[in-house]
Amino acid sequence: MGGSDWTNMNPGTAPSASVNMAMVYDSSADRIIVFGGYDGSPQGSDRTWAYDFESNTWTDLAPAVHPPAGWLDRAAYDRWAERMILFGGYDGVAGALSNQTWAFNFQANAWTNLQPARHPSARSRQGMAFDAQSDRTILFGGLTAEGDYSSETWAYSIDWDSWANMTSEVRPPGRRSPGMVYDAAADRTILFGGYDSSSGIVYNDTWAYDFESNSWTNRNPPAAPSPRFGMGLAYDARLDRSILFGGAEGGDNVTWAYDFTNNSRTSQRRRGTGPFPSGGIRPRTTARPPSPTASTAAQMSTTCRPSPTSATCVRMWMETSRTESPTCTASPRRTRMGKARCRPR
Repeated sequence: MGGSDWTNMNPGTAPSASVNMAMVYDSSADRIIVFGGYDGSPQGSDRTWAYDFESNTWTDLAPAVHPPAGWLDRAAYDRWAERMILFGGYDGVAGALSNQTWAFNFQANAWTNLQPARHPSARSRQGMAFDAQSDRTILFGGLTAEGDYSSETWAYSIDWDSWANMTSEVRPPGRRSPGMVYDAAADRTILFGGYDSSSGIVYNDTWAYDFESNSWTNRNPPAAPSPRFGMGLAYDARLDRSILFGGAEGGDNVTWAYDFTNNSRTSQRRRGTGPFPSGGIRPRTTARPPSPTASTAAQMSTTCRPSPTSATCVRMWMETSRTESPTCTASPRRTRMGKARCRPR
């Protein structure tokens, strides 16, 4: 398939028609993983499906244990743990918003209810992306069970099995249904758009989050898509662009591309044309950041348990992603998920 055409793959078997499901690309398994969604049934779907592009087939994985049926949850793929991390959404069984954190392992075909002691409040339609450089799943916003449009920023570490509230003074206004991706070349989480029905605002702002400095920056690009929410947004690593399509309110069938380096958005209206060179992304490390040492873990436990959002705790939380590891050849580390991991410098 060449050019810039869309192709109807028309596989023989597929999940039932659904909206507001969680969906990620599992780069280790080379599969698209889909969970849940509203399929017209009272509780929604509790099915886990995997799509293989090479064979053009969907497989109903039917794991024995899985999150409750529902929709409006969001997920990100942790490339180092090789897990789909899912949070929140509407629990169709309980009839309420969820604050649960689940991880899906494709190789074992197993969901794990992680049950971290500290986590965001119950919410739906938040933005989520995995920051590979800092080894954290980043969450922003969402509509909470109290009916508030959150402007909180949270970071999840699967090694710690803990969420940290990273909310800073400068941040995007609260919203639900934004587009959110991790730009690997820039080492920034990119957020676009979203909706706050309490104020009637549909956003078209572009923000960038840097975990290392725990800071949000309003990028204010000179051109941007019209205000919208619920759009598709994904990062193209080869072209080093965040690609946006569709969305509600101001959505259309125009494809937009965001270039962080030049802070510009370009609409792709004509088929087969584009502003991008054929070269790849800027080189940077692909090794996973090392885990904190036992002494650091003990210090964090003492400092953060009584005051998890204190400045000291947040600083320590960030610094664990920057600690250097002298070598990984002697003793690979086994994580709480049972996977031996060795990370070269």
